[in-house]
Amino acid sequence: MHSTINKLSNGALQSVAKIISRTKCSFNKTRPLLREIVTYHLPCYLAKLDHEDVIMSELSEILINPGSYQSDSLSLVTPVSPLLLSSINQALDRLDGIPDQALVAVNRKLIGKTSMPKFWHVPRSSSRGHLIEIVRKRCKMIIARIEEGYMPKRLAKAMSMVNLYWKQKLRSMDISQLEYFPFSKETASLQ
Repeated sequence: MHSTINKLSNGALQSVAKIISRTKCSFNKTRPLLREIVTYHLPCYLAKLDHEDVIMSELSEILINPGSYQSDSLSLVTPVSPLLLSSINQALDRLDGIPDQALVAVNRKLIGKTSMPKFWHVPRSSSRGHLIEIVRKRCKMIIARIEEGYMPKRLAKAMSMVNLYWKQKLRSMDISQLEYFPFSKETASLQ
């Protein structure tokens, strides 16, 4: 929790401090003092909450919103849940139906390598099967090393590529598919 609080922007820290103190006034405090207030009081405040859904939704909106984090330390914070792991496994099971270019893109996202799009030859079926196995193996290795209960950005981007392909092909989002990594509206509209 401390690392998440350290990454919050000044405005987000101020909003969380307002919620914790239950006041509408603004805090004219320095960042270290705001961070100390939130770090010290947030766990106590959360422990005392009794089914106050409005306050919990306000806090979750602040913590989930990517704009609430400093731009230099922005990272994807997707909690790993059984539903998310099930969705990842379903996406990995459906890799056989994805074209080769999408598979290569998923593999590049897993590796973290960027490259310019290019036309390439049609690969043999044996290399396609090998690529599918490599992608599955890399995904399972990343899942096995998940730290702090959050999904790594590389895996989120790779799974989003799979979902983007199926969304484009089926012209709708399947209810079993989750959004792993938010694409910009321009990117999604190109599909």
